[in-house]
Amino acid sequence: MGKASPYCRVTCLDYGEEQGFTNLFYADKPSEQFVFPIPGFYLETDTGSKILFDTGCSPDFKQTWGLLNEFMPYVRPSFMLDQLKKMGVTPQDIDYVIMSHLHYDHAGGLSSFRGAKAKIVVQKAEAQVAMSTIYTNRSDVAYAGYIGTDFQFSDLNWMVIDGDYDLLPGVHLLFLPGHAPGEMGARIETKKNGDLIIASDAVYTAESFGPPAKLPGAAINLDDYVKSVEKIRRIAGLYEAKVIFGHDSAQKLAMFPEWWD
Repeated sequence: MGKASPYCRVTCLDYGEEQGFTNLFYADKPSEQFVFPIPGFYLETDTGSKILFDTGCSPDFKQTWGLLNEFMPYVRPSFMLDQLKKMGVTPQDIDYVIMSHLHYDHAGGLSSFRGAKAKIVVQKAEAQVAMSTIYTNRSDVAYAGYIGTDFQFSDLNWMVIDGDYDLLPGVHLLFLPGHAPGEMGARIETKKNGDLIIASDAVYTAESFGPPAKLPGAAINLDDYVKSVEKIRRIAGLYEAKVIFGHDSAQKLAMFPEWWD
């Protein structure tokens, strides 16, 4: 039997927009308010696997975000279930949910996968931090970016990995610590559009990417952050891949029904 085709097709999901401050993205800028997008991604492989990359914000954000509702308001809500519905897909159809990390704007839809078949793929370093008792039952504020009630469910089908990992033919997961301890991206192979690297919050924007990499105002480890940016740059060069940034308003994305394939 021949090798499985490595090719995928990818579309971007619109998880709305949040208002934040420029100095969180760029340490060298003054603190000015701006609005940034929250993208997610849906992938289908040539072998029929259905994959979700991140789940966006919780529909219960008004109750669970606490002070974030004032500090970094969710100015244009758009939720995962509605986005999947547009494509005729439900959480029960998904085989894998790749979690870039478990911050509130990425993990807020995980409750929809309780008891489902989907494997929730997370880095070991991220699970160790996010699942610690400091976040247990915290639903009043996004403490250091985490809201425990977004993801601390016993009936989620966790798949914990440690480092770079080939999930499926054409789906290569990249360990990119810095923004979060277990930040993760993915290199996706497509037939017509070449390779794509979903950087998530390892690189906020094209301006963050440089070169040289611009330091953010918010990161768990700045040394790791810079190393991860340069890792993405090296892999992008090796595979001639297009880099998709985490929160870049200017970047043109393939929004459903458009696909990268």
